[in-house]
Amino acid sequence: MKKIVLIALTVLFAVKAFALDFSIKLLPGYEYATEKLFNDAGGFSVGLGLDIAPVTLRERDKLYITGQFASTNFPTKDFGLQSLIDGGFGLGYTVRIMDRFGLTPEFYAGIWNYLGSDAFGTSSVSGIILSGKLYADYYFSPSLTLSLFGGYKSFFARPSSFLSDVQVGLGLKYSLSRGLFSNSYIKIDDSSVDPLFPVFYSHYTDNPF
Repeated sequence: MKKIVLIALTVLFAVKAFALDFSIKLLPGYEYATEKLFNDAGGFSVGLGLDIAPVTLRERDKLYITGQFASTNFPTKDFGLQSLIDGGFGLGYTVRIMDRFGLTPEFYAGIWNYLGSDAFGTSSVSGIILSGKLYADYYFSPSLTLSLFGGYKSFFARPSSFLSDVQVGLGLKYSLSRGLFSNSYIKIDDSSVDPLFPVFYSHYTDNPF
């Protein structure tokens, strides 16, 4: 727990000190498996991502590094919920098309694990995951972005692919750099104006209107 807190504080300090564009995102989605391993209807997933964009191109486009964790869940008729968890790192590139709209292709790779189920008759399996997504972005505010996304995931395990699925979902992304740590607010200082014609003050004092 102490290590997690230390890492979080280090990241927040880096965001503030080096002006990195640091964002967090939530990615709920629907998963349709191409292999009917668990059911015919598909399942659902919940993903959490951390993005750091050190490079800005064409004034508003961003190249970013992403770290993601997700849980993919498939309901079964008699054996409950079967879950695969995965985590990995990747790259994305945000293309700002208009003031409010953009497109973001993203790719990441990592590891996944399925704990297995005695009732379902499967043992624990793990391997490599490859995932690609395309986001259609709407910039609700400078710090908040709403997205629709589609993607494809492959869960590889020796000797062959364990599962592949097509996903669609919603994205909610919040930029800490532009929101929580933003300094782009308007500040009005109290100020005074020196008299324009102080030489005439004595004349007006002796000769009031």
